[in-house]
Amino acid sequence: MSGIDLTIKRVANTFHKPEPSFCMYSNHIPSYDNRKNILNANGKMLKKLIRSISRHPLWFITVINTLVAVIRIIYVVNDGVDLSTEEAQYWLWSKNLDWSYYSKPPLIAWVNYLSELIMPHGELSVKINAILIGFITPYPLYFLGKKIFHQNKIAVTAALLLLTFPFFNYVTTYFTTDSLVFVFWMFTLMYTWKAIESIRIKHWLFAALFMGLGLLSKYTMILFYPALVIFLLFEKQFVRHFKGLVVFTAVSLLFMLPVLIWNFAYDFVSFKHVFHLSGATQSYSVSEMFSNVGEYLGGQLLVLSPFYLFLILFTVHFFKKERKQKLSLMGTRYLILPIVFIWVIFSLIAVKNIEANWLIFSYGAIPILLANYFFLDFPVKWKAVVISATVLLQILMLNPSILDQWGLRKLYPPEFDTLHRFAGWKELGENVTELNQKASDKTFILSDNYHIASELAFYTEGQPQTYCINLGRRMNQFDLWPDIKQFENKNYHAIYVSYDQAPDSLLNAFSDTKKHIYNRKYRDKYQKEMYIYVLNDFKNFNDRNADSF
Repeated sequence: MSGIDLTIKRVANTFHKPEPSFCMYSNHIPSYDNRKNILNANGKMLKKLIRSISRHPLWFITVINTLVAVIRIIYVVNDGVDLSTEEAQYWLWSKNLDWSYYSKPPLIAWVNYLSELIMPHGELSVKINAILIGFITPYPLYFLGKKIFHQNKIAVTAALLLLTFPFFNYVTTYFTTDSLVFVFWMFTLMYTWKAIESIRIKHWLFAALFMGLGLLSKYTMILFYPALVIFLLFEKQFVRHFKGLVVFTAVSLLFMLPVLIWNFAYDFVSFKHVFHLSGATQSYSVSEMFSNVGEYLGGQLLVLSPFYLFLILFTVHFFKKERKQKLSLMGTRYLILPIVFIWVIFSLIAVKNIEANWLIFSYGAIPILLANYFFLDFPVKWKAVVISATVLLQILMLNPSILDQWGLRKLYPPEFDTLHRFAGWKELGENVTELNQKASDKTFILSDNYHIASELAFYTEGQPQTYCINLGRRMNQFDLWPDIKQFENKNYHAIYVSYDQAPDSLLNAFSDTKKHIYNRKYRDKYQKEMYIYVLNDFKNFNDRNADSF
């Protein structure tokens, strides 16, 4: 401040006497000038916060990430929800380490093995992996947004917006292969863009590393190859980056060698399974096809948030606005083309019935595109409304008992609540543990359903190896492990759990049987009846052959 300015300020302060503060006199109503000063002060604080964020964006993102991670840990520790059946299955794989598995590559089993080696057994030893992925993923999003649009505010907004999306909440609440492929897709997307900008082999090698880890996570990662080639051809950059693309492809595919060798030993069952899931071996009626497409579109609406949908539709404005603001039109296409490509691929097989989570891995770039639009042309109040509504919806979806307390159960009844599939497994494990303790030491646990068998392995005391017999089902991982024939005619006993009553063919394999009924309860209303059998003196049992992959 100059000497003249300082003198003027001192003179002004001499004649100016501020009015008493509202805090000093409770019955005093602040004057218009005071209210204006308060608003100005708040505005200055907001501007100061924005400037601080712009100067230290990574620290700000880290603080928010840490806060969210702590909330997630508290949610898990306080019995927020039991493990999903998929989480339990992948955990069981970690107790049977291999180079690959029936339906997925091996990385998720390896990661679960490491986390439980470090932490005591429990839900957190599995879910901590998803929580860490939730902590890590905003960083590649931030760096990618900054590299493409060259603005800190867009990059920071993208990283924070990611935390509010339902699909991100899914991959960071449940540790499945979707969690791993999501984070590695984002890192690959970031380093591939760096390689395209710099034409440096170093960046292609980093991209290959994360691409390889993605391939070890889930087979859908392979779709990154054609998406990248389509982009390079569209931008007429294919020849320029041909050498780097070859290095990227060759190095990343090396990660698949263990998977290929394992599949060769097991008659390529993983590829047969993926082929079956694509619907190529099944036929559907016209009405079923329309129903499947409807479920597909509805599922994508939910994972993207219905409140964000109309914002996402406005991404067509990017091209117009970018020409005015001279932002990266090529970068925008780089983010959009893979999403469009994945959408086209899965839309072609949507008539065959696909799960909503199958596309999640490709959605990580959407918050960057949305952040760009936020700062281009969208009212602040509507941003707040849309974000708040999306976050509130997810809180209610994860804690639907809040609706019960408010007398609003009918808005989201337990039977339609997807969390009912994850409820009651711990109590089931306690029931089986009690029965197992009363039985002989020579007792094994089995089911006709791999979901049940996996949950029993996790929640039964001692975490015993469980078994899944075939009463007429498609193949699963249990069929590749030793089966119950190892216990035949050795005076073994068994505990059998199923949604259905045990067939005579199984009961006749034992000399004595006793039936119990267990009801998995959820939100004090929804019940799923299950049957528990204590079976004595196992003789022999012939499994059926798997009827499909």
